[in-house]
Amino acid sequence: MTKLLSMFEVSIPLEAAAVQGVAGAVATLTGGAYSPPAIDTLTEQAVAWLPASPARVPLGAHRR
Repeated sequence: MTKLLSMFEVSIPLEAAAVQGVAGAVATLTGGAYSPPAIDTLTEQAVAWLPASPARVPLGAHRR
């Protein structure tokens, strides 16, 4: 889940509040918890992030 969060943080095309929402959703789901609202947050922000991030990031490139 932390890798997913780092992908959202790459070049951060989302508003800070949205990134915080993603971080909260990741924290909720880490360890295998099930939370429909957290899953909805990740889904909605992924849909918002993709078109807002014109530079595609290859898999693995998000590692710091």
